[in-house]
This record gives sequence, structure tokens and C-alpha cells, in this order.
Amino acid sequence: DSEIASILLIGHDGKLRITHAVGLPDDVVKDTVLDKGEAISGHVVETGTAVLIQDIEADPRFQRRNHERYYTHSAISVPVRIHGRVTGVINVNNKRTRQPYREEDLRLVEAIAGHAAVALFNAQRYEETLRRAQCDSLTGLANHGHFWSVLHVELQRAARYSRELAVVVVDID
Repeated sequence: DSEIASILLIGHDGKLRITHAVGLPDDVVKDTVLDKGEAISGHVVETGTAVLIQDIEADPRFQRRNHERYYTHSAISVPVRIHGRVTGVINVNNKRTRQPYREEDLRLVEAIAGHAAVALFNAQRYEETLRRAQCDSLTGLANHGHFWSVLHVELQRAARYSRELAVVVVDID
């Protein structure tokens, strides 16, 4: 049971960013951008290996001062893999019992990471399917179906704000 947890995913630019977090300040979530190999999360992405840290200040891999928001010096960081490729990291800190994390805690977070990977993969597939359904595969431009869904939203907006709406259709053939 942890008070702080975060999921960092690798973006198109290869950088790690926090996409979901509990117990972290909004500015930390918004401003955190890491390279592979940087800090604990970047290390986990680069090596593809989970880490169980008993004492961050004594761990020879990281040897850094513990941040004041973490009242325990123990943490777990686990890679998230989709089809064998590391796509992100799950971190947990501040065990509610204030005791260091143990191997069974690590195994639990690894199991959660496996479930998160499945959910992320399904979300990516959904987004890809939606994109394909709304865009022409040859030109990449929005298609007829996308036009109708956008038109529906804009008609609702015009009605909600009592505004007029004009539509211009140009056939580029």
C-alpha cells in the first residue's frame, strides 16, 4: 500500500513523461521529463530491469539524497513492456507502513505492470483503429465519417450557444 505512485510512458520523442500519478504535486507531474538512463525511471527503461531500492541514499546505483516528499527511503520501479519492448515505468514510493519495500511488494508491482501493459496496448489499438476509421489511408486527410462526427459536435455547440453555423464543402477532385 503506497501513498505515491506514478506511470511514466515513453513519448514519440523518446522522453519519459508522467502520464498518471497519485500523491505527486501537479507541477511535478507536468514538468517531469526524463531521458533514457536518467534517474531511477530512466535507468529502468534503459536496462529493462525492475529495481527494489531499500535505501535510495545508500544504493550504489543512484546514491542521491532522498527528496523530502518521500518519508521512506525505499522505492520500487518496474518496466512496462508491450510485446517485449519497454514502453514505460511504474514507480511506487512511501509505503504506508513506513517500512522498506520487500520482494513480495516488487512482485505485486510487476504483476500490476503486466496488467497495465495490456490496458495500454488495448488503448493504443483503439486509438489506431479510430484514426484509421476517420482518416483516408492514402492522403491521411479526414474522411466522410469524420466529417459527420465533427459536424454533429459543431451543430450541438451552435445550438448550445445560440449561434449560427456555416458549412463550406469543397470537392478537390
